Amino acid sequence: MAIFVKHELTNLVERHPSQNGDIIWLKIKKQFHNHSNDIYLGLAYISEENGRESIVEKIRNLSDDIDNIIRKGGEVILQGDLNARTAKTKDFIENDKFDVDIISERYDIPHRNSYDKEINAKGRELLDLCKTHNSCIINGRTTGDLMGNFTSYQPKKGNSVI
Repeated sequence: MAIFVKHELTNLVERHPSQNGDIIWLKIKKQFHNHSNDIYLGLAYISEENGRESIVEKIRNLSDDIDNIIRKGGEVILQGDLNARTAKTKDFIENDKFDVDIISERYDIPHRNSYDKEINAKGRELLDLCKTHNSCIINGRTTGDLMGNFTSYQPKKGNSVI
């Protein structure tokens, strides 16, 4: 992965360190966008399992990065290829009649669609990460992708939304 930043913006954007080799974090300083908090943009490619780290560990390390950013008062945007299949499984905690402030009501999050019907271990971990950090997946929720179109086409493995 590579990130390019215009020279004129280098004083407003800086690299944020991570112990996770599958992600690059950029800190976009609040002065750039007139927001009350810095925004941390995570660019991720969660690769397949190797001898050093399991898939579960990689997603948990990502969660640790997010925890550290939130403790600093930052806002998080994560994008990339997480190789996580989540089907249509909810990415937020459904609340009962006793819960007051839930993410789906607070942000009016639409139902998420997906042509992919499978869920994998990375998908379950990603869904847990979303629930833990009150985040949501935008695939299958945005203009241009309201149906949750396939994002990966593999001749042997078949199509998927990852």
